[in-house]
Amino acid sequence: MLHLCGRIGQEHVSYWLHHASEHYAPNVSDQAWMMEVLFSQLTGTSLRRVAIVVAEDLFLQSVLEQLCSRSRSVFKGSVQMLTFHDAESAEEWLLAEC
Repeated sequence: MLHLCGRIGQEHVSYWLHHASEHYAPNVSDQAWMMEVLFSQLTGTSLRRVAIVVAEDLFLQSVLEQLCSRSRSVFKGSVQMLTFHDAESAEEWLLAEC
């Protein structure tokens, strides 16, 4: 994941569509690492929006929504993160700002 942060900075990525449909819900220590390390590194990049596509897994959706909400304290408005049930809605949201 940290390699990805470097690529986002090098390639000046502004919009990221992440498919989490096949992923597990991150445990508490993974969530803490994301808040303290991953999100902190993304703050200084060109990234502006992250759309996360989540399957109809209510637990995963809940965890990711909480993570998106908590990320606001790290990003302080520089990056927006939202969850979606389908890629089409996520893409529309990502591109709405363009």
